[in-house]
Amino acid sequence: MMNFSAKFLLLMLAAFLSPSVRAQEKSYTLGNKRLQVRVVPTRLGVWGKPAKLKQELLLASPTSAPEKIENLKASGDKLSWRIPEKDLTVEMLLDGTELAVRFITSREQTLEWPATARDKSARAIIFPQNEGLYLPVRDAFWLRQIEDKECHDTHHVSLPMWGVEFERATIGYFLPNDLRSQLCLRGDEGKIFLSVPHKFLARDQFPPYEVRIVLTQNSPIGPALAFRDWLIKTGRHVSFQQKMKQNPEVSKLFGAMHAYLWGDGSTPEGVKQLRELGVERAALFYDQDPRAPKFARTLAAIKVAKSFGYLIGPYDTFANIQDPATSDSFTSIYDAALFQTGGVMRQDGTRQSGFQGRGHELSSEALKRAARPFIAERVNAQLQTGINAYFLDVDAFGDLYDDYDPEHPMTIAQDRANRIERMRFISQTKNLVLGSESAVGWSAPVLHFSHGTYTLQTSAFWNLHRQRDVWGRFRPWNRPDAFFKTMAAPADFATSVYDPRYRLPLFETVFHDSVVTTDFWGAPLMKFDNLVQTRSLLLLLYNVPAMWSLDQRALKEYGARIKAMNDFFAPLHKEIGAQPLTRFRWLTPDRLVQRAEFSDKVVLTANFGERAFGKLPPLCIEARWLKDNRRKLYCPEP
Repeated sequence: MMNFSAKFLLLMLAAFLSPSVRAQEKSYTLGNKRLQVRVVPTRLGVWGKPAKLKQELLLASPTSAPEKIENLKASGDKLSWRIPEKDLTVEMLLDGTELAVRFITSREQTLEWPATARDKSARAIIFPQNEGLYLPVRDAFWLRQIEDKECHDTHHVSLPMWGVEFERATIGYFLPNDLRSQLCLRGDEGKIFLSVPHKFLARDQFPPYEVRIVLTQNSPIGPALAFRDWLIKTGRHVSFQQKMKQNPEVSKLFGAMHAYLWGDGSTPEGVKQLRELGVERAALFYDQDPRAPKFARTLAAIKVAKSFGYLIGPYDTFANIQDPATSDSFTSIYDAALFQTGGVMRQDGTRQSGFQGRGHELSSEALKRAARPFIAERVNAQLQTGINAYFLDVDAFGDLYDDYDPEHPMTIAQDRANRIERMRFISQTKNLVLGSESAVGWSAPVLHFSHGTYTLQTSAFWNLHRQRDVWGRFRPWNRPDAFFKTMAAPADFATSVYDPRYRLPLFETVFHDSVVTTDFWGAPLMKFDNLVQTRSLLLLLYNVPAMWSLDQRALKEYGARIKAMNDFFAPLHKEIGAQPLTRFRWLTPDRLVQRAEFSDKVVLTANFGERAFGKLPPLCIEARWLKDNRRKLYCPEP
């Protein structure tokens, strides 16, 4: 029996805890006919119960310790409160199946929220790395790959969203402002979960941090479909139909294979050899240097390519600056003054080194403020060669910098705005068909194609890519091993980058009707001997073109394959290249038979397995036209 002292102590403790800690035990419910949301404000915990489920789903894990709160207001579909010790105001609004969460502060701090996929019924994380990853939360392979923690800047992943697949529902999360946040995959107690640290900084003027949590279609692409809908509603999605009104040349992307030309490939003879294979549309790119004595051959090749209706243009970059007297690349030459002052300055006053230690990372703000209009001069000079396309390296994939140089100070938000501005100059002011490297969501509106978004550039990918003795070096200049050498992909590399069981067409779901994606230009289709069939099927299933490294020798060696693949791909892409990907599903429990649907026009079914699926042979793909039930089969050679 409890004595008087113990009872008194409990009463005093209860009085002392009121109202802040007593409130920690209290939850508040926002709800409608489709979704009930329960919130514990002092622990930032959020649970959701879709109408058709009996059990709640943990949407955002509660913190281990409660916070003192004040000014709590709850009314209808709204909830808000303040955490005084952190000078942090929290606002929540439930609208249909979407919970909008907003954090406001004027204090520099890092908030880690939400922590997701902690629910015991969570089955997989839907992760926006490049084209898209499906990560079963208890998968032994991915637990080994992630080890303790792996973080990705949200402006650097392909889409500022992710999802969690539960046993009977799918929840999507996306960030309207994707700067200063990270998506962190963590392995803990034999399970993967995802948390999001966000930094509030004075140099950014403390913009609010917003997260939207959405009950989506119960589909592995459900979060991407929801994110696409939000982009369209907020005017942030620009379709090919809109882009073609600005520049009709964009239509030449549909049905086009993509290739980089090297050596005698960038000659009239090389281009003619490609056309003789029956390739009616192609997007061709070359490594430019007008100072080279053989550049005249490239000028002649441009003329021939355009006569065939091809797109053709140079590789360029505004990311690197070197001493003009010793630069190893034409694209890194500006002038001595800009070289001395234009590099990104770190907070410690040193300059940010350029790619592979070459020169400096060129500040987009310094380049914008330069007295000479370097970008306009370079693009105008290229236009004089007759090009109709342009590949601008780096700008679109989210490698953003803070610049602490007082002569050209810059936040990552300003860096992004500068990059968008110069990409828009090329694609809209100069009306060139523009591509960049591994484009992400924020750059999609000003681009037409992206080289690299389709490739899952995991840590295994870059670890192998850095092994130059294995992957190949950037020489000889006319046939670099890095692009022409073939090799067998190691097992972990093959699984993490190209295993169809773990891939999802997330970027295609959002942007198939806005941006043409391809493999990373440093990993052309024939790079890995043991993956050609799988890679071919994945490309065709997602309705994206193959990437090739070509010279006349490669055209002879791979000509039959180029023709066979092009004969299947080109007519399809001409028809549905500007259509949205509307549905994706697995047809077998092992996820090796997959189906993608494009609008109401075409269904593509790929069998990555070793056994036939009905009438579909192993390692084959079938296209079926919905209106007339016409079918076409393609089985790539090993």
